[in-house]
Amino acid sequence: MPSTRAEIQAALDAKQGLAHLDLSGADLSELDLTGLSLEGQDLSGARFVRANLTNANLGGCAVSGAVFEMAVLRQTRLTAVHGDGAKFSFALLEESPLAEACLSGADFHGSSVLNCVLFTAELVGADFTAADLSGSIFESCELDRAGFQGAICNEVRFTGCELAAANFDDADLTRASFERCRAAGLRCVAAICEELAFEDCELTGADFSGTSVNAAALKSCRAQGARFGRTAGGP
Repeated sequence: MPSTRAEIQAALDAKQGLAHLDLSGADLSELDLTGLSLEGQDLSGARFVRANLTNANLGGCAVSGAVFEMAVLRQTRLTAVHGDGAKFSFALLEESPLAEACLSGADFHGSSVLNCVLFTAELVGADFTAADLSGSIFESCELDRAGFQGAICNEVRFTGCELAAANFDDADLTRASFERCRAAGLRCVAAICEELAFEDCELTGADFSGTSVNAAALKSCRAQGARFGRTAGGP
């Protein structure tokens, strides 16, 4: 049985920490968890809606189905968090490390993921629709089929990432860069592409319709069958 709200609040009031409690499926919404260590705990199905997790340590936590909607995760340690279907929609993640995280199908839509480093993270099918990712770095991440439609990706760096069939339609990619990425079937229709850079990427079948990108802008890239042009193409 998950610990009750009263048990959680009592432990916080007594400054005992929460390591002795069962937090899987528990409700921690709107709690101030600043600086708290939850390292290695099972948070599957737990609710952290509007919680403050600034400087908290969630390293190694299981987060399948956990809900962090509208939560504050500023400088929060998320190294090696794992689980499918976690929800971070409309949350604030700022300067939070997500190294070795495994969050396939995670929902980040409408979130702010600012100046974060995502290293060797598994984010296959993750939803970053309308998210603000400004200044973040994705290195050696698995992002196949991830959705970035309408996202703000200003000065975001993708290095050595798997981005097959990822979707950046209508995204703002101003000064974003892609280096050594495998991105066959990438969609980038009607995106803002000022100073966008691609280098040594696999872009077979990519679609840049409705953007300023042309074949000459792809440095040392393989782009057989890619589509270019100011007029957006079909699906």
